[in-house]
Amino acid sequence: MRRHVDFCLDLARRRDADVHVLADDSDDPAQRSLEYLAQRTVEVGWEGRVTVSHAGALAAYDEPHARHVVGLVAAAGISVCTNPQISLLLQGRDDRGCVRRGTTRVRELLDAGVNVLAGQDDVDDPYYPLGRADQLEVASFVAHVCQLAWPDELETVMDMVTVNAARAMGVADEYGLEPGDRADIVVVGAPDVRTAVAEQPPRRYVISHGRLACEARVQRTRHPR
Repeated sequence: MRRHVDFCLDLARRRDADVHVLADDSDDPAQRSLEYLAQRTVEVGWEGRVTVSHAGALAAYDEPHARHVVGLVAAAGISVCTNPQISLLLQGRDDRGCVRRGTTRVRELLDAGVNVLAGQDDVDDPYYPLGRADQLEVASFVAHVCQLAWPDELETVMDMVTVNAARAMGVADEYGLEPGDRADIVVVGAPDVRTAVAEQPPRRYVISHGRLACEARVQRTRHPR
């Protein structure tokens, strides 16, 4: 594991590239690749250029060690991507009685100032045959699994599937709804974030690079009794 982390960071430095690692995709507290990656990120000066996915073992650590690792991640400027649907389906399968959720410590990472995003890294494959790569659906799972349902928390959840993800990908400067930003937009038929996450309304328009890619319309008819 350490050789793999060292190889990735060395390659990134030689190519002047960002790093994305699937770290500790497990509910086994013995897995410690995130901890080592955070330490090495600071040592080689690659702060702010590393993203990890899953980090499920972090949720299985005891509290003192988890706080230690969260602090290392924050100091290294590492972005953490949680994939709640896949983690729910795959982790905790050997648990009996109290079955763990398998997701990383999203709330603790957010509280530490870590850039936390959410995604879905499996679409209709053996790991997760139910994947649709729908970020609004991902937001709903994050809200449920991570227990983030108050109004301000839902705003954070929406950031996790939009601006936080753009920050991790290094495209935040051209991402948004201001004039001059890249026109990649999903138009949702909802008046606010809560309604969008709760009702999962149709995506009326999907615009990619300024061009309309697809649109959806729903017709509702109320019949008299």
